[in-house]
Amino acid sequence: MTYLQHFVFALKLAVWTFASCIASIFHAVFPFLFTTFTSRTINRLNDLLKNRLQKEDAAIR
Repeated sequence: MTYLQHFVFALKLAVWTFASCIASIFHAVFPFLFTTFTSRTINRLNDLLKNRLQKEDAAIR
């Protein structure tokens, strides 16, 4: 992974994590808003990280 690829990947994770944080704050105040946003985002990020690790493992072998 090049520096630029790493930067873009890390920035993408940071943006989605920050968005989840903001949504969770709104959800804490207004429970009817963003009822599944954070959990769906966490699952998406988990899948993204798993796929990245699998690709790196395949490239090493």
